[in-house]
Formats: sequence, structure tokens, C-alpha cells
Amino acid sequence: MILTETEIMLYVIEMLLNAFGFFVSFLFLYVLWQTKLFLRNHKFYLSNVVIANIVTIVFRYPQLIQLLSEKKLYSDETNARIVQVHDMADSVAVNMIVQLIIFGDVTAVVMGKDEMSLLWVILLCCLSWVLGELNIQLGAMNIPPPLYSQALMECVNIICWIAFFGLIYMGKVKYRQQTVGDIKHKYRISICLRTLAVLKVMAICSAIRNFICINVIISLFVWIRPNKDVDGERFVSFFYDLTLAFYAAIVPFLMIWSHDEMQKTYGRLCANKFESPITKVSVTTTNNEVKFIAKNVVGDVITANPQDEAKHHFQQLQNNWNTRRLSVQHVPQKSQRNITWSKGDSLH
Repeated sequence: MILTETEIMLYVIEMLLNAFGFFVSFLFLYVLWQTKLFLRNHKFYLSNVVIANIVTIVFRYPQLIQLLSEKKLYSDETNARIVQVHDMADSVAVNMIVQLIIFGDVTAVVMGKDEMSLLWVILLCCLSWVLGELNIQLGAMNIPPPLYSQALMECVNIICWIAFFGLIYMGKVKYRQQTVGDIKHKYRISICLRTLAVLKVMAICSAIRNFICINVIISLFVWIRPNKDVDGERFVSFFYDLTLAFYAAIVPFLMIWSHDEMQKTYGRLCANKFESPITKVSVTTTNNEVKFIAKNVVGDVITANPQDEAKHHFQQLQNNWNTRRLSVQHVPQKSQRNITWSKGDSLH
């Protein structure tokens, strides 16, 4: 098949995006595992998603090289195996299964349950790949029919999108309610909320990616292939692959920038100075004075504004004065000796 100049340009752009995505994926993994304020289980889940991107890129390159060379470079069996592994790694099913696993784990942490053991976490990550491969094999046998399968994935994708925002809201409510009790539980909720900032980015970007990929496949089965539109099939194929390339190249950076500690780790790696404290601080300048407003992990202000601070200060002075005055009033006076004198008495 002879490629047009436009097709060659699109394939080259995809290769460049994949090269960049390959680099930033490994960068993200390094930054993730160097970051302290992060739950261990969530590190494994996010690593699983990023490793899927890396596998997708690695097995896409042989296909791109073969397409650009305009000749067959591998045997039919090798080509089939390359396509199979690539399709499993970029599978929408694998991505959404990992998200569902994260939902369960985050919910358990927020509700006060102990973290799962490392063995179970690794088994769940492996299970997501097994289920993804099973989904591909069933799809090859038309079980269920393609349109039913894609419609089901569309519904699950929407559920995943909504569930993450529900988890964030639930985590904030639990954090505010945990004013007394197990400090370890509140610490885990705090770390979980910071982790959810990264997972939220992953969930939104994954939902957009999955939405595009699912609807591309639906359009392929509903309109393009029934009408034998060869140009249309090439176009949606480019669109599908470029979506995956953009996802792999952009999402790791967005996830790093959504977490304060990951920013600091990335800054140390790049020898740059990033001022990003753990607590969110906004700075306002008035009359050449710098005032800091500190906030906790859920965004609540934990320092009073100047007016409230002055009011609180004078109220505290008044309370101290009242306490001192009342304590003085209640001290019993020393009993005085009454001395009576009579005419015959003399003083010795």
C-alpha cells in the first residue's frame, strides 16, 4: 500500500508523540515511587495504568515502522502477536477495570478499613490484564455482539467518571467528621485525598480517551464498514491511534502537576526550585504586607482573617481578665483578731 504525504506526516507525528510519551511515562514512574505522601496501593494501581501505556507504545512502533516502509517486515504470526499485545494494552476494558479496582480500594480506606496486602494488590493488577485479554478473545467470537459490548463499556465509562467525584466528596466529608478518634485513620484519609487529586486527573483523561475510542469503534461497525468506506476507516484509525498517543504523552505530566509532593520530587530531579508546600497557601499583598492564608487538605481555611483574628485576640484578653477578677473575688480574707480592752488591763 502506497502512502500519501498526509498519511506519512500523521504516522511521523504519532511516532514522535509516542517517543515523548515513552519518556514521560518512565519519568512519571520514577517521580511516583520517589514521592512519600502517597498510599502504596495507589502507587501500584497508577503504575499499572502507565505500564499499559508503555506496552502500547512499544508494540505500536513495529507496526509504524512496517507501515512507513510500505512492505511486510514480519511474518503473519508475528504481526498477529504484535497486534494482540498492543490491543490488550490499550484496551478500554483494562483501563476501566483498573479504575473500578481503585474505587474499591479508596472506598475501603475512607471507610476506615486497613489497606490490602501487597500480594492482593499485585494479583488485582494482574487480574486486570487477564480480564482485558478475556474481553478481546470474547470480542473476537462476537460474545457479546460488538455494539452491545461497546454500549456496555460506554455506560461503565460514565459510571467511572461520576464515581471518582463521589469518592472525592465522600473523602472530604469523612475528613471533616474525623475531628476526634483514631489519628491514624484521619492521616490515611488525608493522604488518600491527596492521592485522589492525581486519580481525578487520570479518571477525567481516561474517561475522555475511552469515550473517543469507544465511539470510534461504534462508528466503525455502524457506518464505516457497512458502507465499505476505506477512507473513513483510515481516518478513524488515525484518530484512534493519535488519541492514544496524546493520552500517553500528556497525562503523566498532568498527574505530576496535580500533586504537591510529586511537583517537589520532579523539581529536585530537574534541579529547579518549586515552592509548593504541603498545605495550600494563597498570598495576598496589601500595604506592602504579605499575609498567608493556610488551608488544610480539603481546602478549609485554618487561619483566621485579620478582622476575625483581632476580634478573637480582644475576646481572649477579656476572658483572661474576667477569669483573673473572679479568682481574686473568691479568695477568703484573713480572719482578723478582735481585741477588747478593759480599764484594768495593762499591756505587757
